Amino acid sequence: MLLAKSIPDVTLNGSVLGEFPMVHFQNLVKIRITNSFEAPQTETLRINSQTLRTVEILNSTGAFPWGIFGDADKPIEFPNVEQMLICTRTGQQLRQRTQIKRFQLRFPKLSNIILIGAMDMYTDVLELTRFPKVTSVGILDNVEKLKSIDPRIIRRLTKFHFGESQEDRVTVLPSDCFFVKIFDVPSPVTNALLALPYFDFPQIKKVRWSKLANLMLSVNSMSLETIELLMLQLPRMHSLNISMIKSDPKAAGDAVCSRKTPLSKTLGDMYFIIAEPTLRDEAWVEMVVQRLPALFRLTVQEYFKRTDERLRQSYKNGLAYA
Repeated sequence: MLLAKSIPDVTLNGSVLGEFPMVHFQNLVKIRITNSFEAPQTETLRINSQTLRTVEILNSTGAFPWGIFGDADKPIEFPNVEQMLICTRTGQQLRQRTQIKRFQLRFPKLSNIILIGAMDMYTDVLELTRFPKVTSVGILDNVEKLKSIDPRIIRRLTKFHFGESQEDRVTVLPSDCFFVKIFDVPSPVTNALLALPYFDFPQIKKVRWSKLANLMLSVNSMSLETIELLMLQLPRMHSLNISMIKSDPKAAGDAVCSRKTPLSKTLGDMYFIIAEPTLRDEAWVEMVVQRLPALFRLTVQEYFKRTDERLRQSYKNGLAYA
């Protein structure tokens, strides 16, 4: 058997794992396996799971061969792994889906998970988020696959990013969808990104992310009222980034920014890009700036240039207008 003691980082092609000579990687810190599949148990390749800190599984066409780290019929411990990336191969037919829990994996220090199309590989891949140290989750997948996901996934996270990967037509999100429910779950999240460019975002009534500082939303449409509600109910928000095609013209009620009370006392950086702006949107920007006393930078597109001077005149603290 060949002992590889001094190699800290290795990339392996999973399609030829069974053809490896007798190799035992003893001190790997990072492993990256591409084109993997669930191969028969093999004794030719062994990787010491005790030293690993990062595991990346890329371009998989089926379930990952966890047996290279130990006996797949017994619990496999990864005591020092902090980061994990699982990415399936898009556009390829996958082998039969399976459950990750059948491998009895243990990740006591796992904190950062990125899942790209991984729900095509494992029916229960979000079980990985239940490990006690997980605080950061990024998901790139189809919105439809989140219908059965418990929104309480957010309750221990400080960072949550989601991007829609497959939708190519405008769709209205239902009012009881995952993306509305998660806002109503108390969470310590400080950084959130929702990239849903083909979706009309529904009204939000309650936001319980009291520590959120940075929020980025990319949608097809959203009501101005919902944007204001986010400002009002996020007491520590510093940065708000919103990109959309249009504001929702069917939203009930008027925008509340005409009131005298501040929408947010902490929001300092606002990025507001709307591809098809209206006069109502223009008036809203002028009013909302006056309700944000801590705002120091506003980024809008060329359409709003004519409001530049009016914004500067109404804002007395030296607004940096981009």
